[in-house]
Amino acid sequence: MADTQTFYFGRLVIAYTPGYSDKTKFISDALRPGITVQKNTNSWSFGEVTNLENEDATYIHGYLVKYKQESYEETLNERAGQFEQQVIEDLVEAKSNFFLHVKSGVIAYRLVSGHISQRQFTDIFKELFEKAYNNFFIDVVINSIDDDYSIFDKIREFEVINKISFKLHPSNPNMRDLWKEVDEEIKAIGASSYTEEYSTKANSSKGLNKEVIENNEEIRGKLHMADDGYGIAKVVGTINGELKTISTGDHPTTVKVIIRDKIEETLESLKLSFKKIFNRIKSLKSDE
Repeated sequence: MADTQTFYFGRLVIAYTPGYSDKTKFISDALRPGITVQKNTNSWSFGEVTNLENEDATYIHGYLVKYKQESYEETLNERAGQFEQQVIEDLVEAKSNFFLHVKSGVIAYRLVSGHISQRQFTDIFKELFEKAYNNFFIDVVINSIDDDYSIFDKIREFEVINKISFKLHPSNPNMRDLWKEVDEEIKAIGASSYTEEYSTKANSSKGLNKEVIENNEEIRGKLHMADDGYGIAKVVGTINGELKTISTGDHPTTVKVIIRDKIEETLESLKLSFKKIFNRIKSLKSDE
């Protein structure tokens, strides 16, 4: 029976890096073996990282590995008829494979139920990457790429909006006209992130102007930028009389694919989803 797995899509954003001419090498060096982080009784590292060339594009495939440096398994000594403890080093508990499109930073990654959650994958990937460069002038984040317009659909459900906030990261590369001006401003200032918040008093029954939020090009551009994986946007208000908070990342883009024997074949199964994300970003213009 074919093994079908769900991949989540996000965007790897790298900020405040020293100048480098070879992005593929820069990322590959960060994913090299020998870099580990410790979380409770588990160790984490990258494994079997390889570069894949596909249709003139470079992808990096690898595994985020959760393992125990020392484990103890009970064995039977047949001659003595006694149980013994066998020490096993670097026993793998779980591994999540990922495919990273180098140019855009779009990453597809698989989770392992009960072992590797979405939050663990993104947080530990970040920590390992930054540790590889001794946390020196390097800031990395994996933001979720949402399904098309999911946050816009949710905004329309609010009766009252009390707060809307953004934390955005400069793009690499810039691929969307709709948030181009915001992106260029962040880059021009030299910031690794940009935060902004519109809010009313917590007990305000009137709230922010929904019509302006939905039609203001700048606000829409920032929401789209977050939706596309270059940050996080949050909206707080009331839906059906109840206080609700929604954010980008609540409805991540996912796809179910059959895991093939060769990683190149699994990548082929993911290619259509990668292309849909690329086309979605490139096709939407600032005058939409």
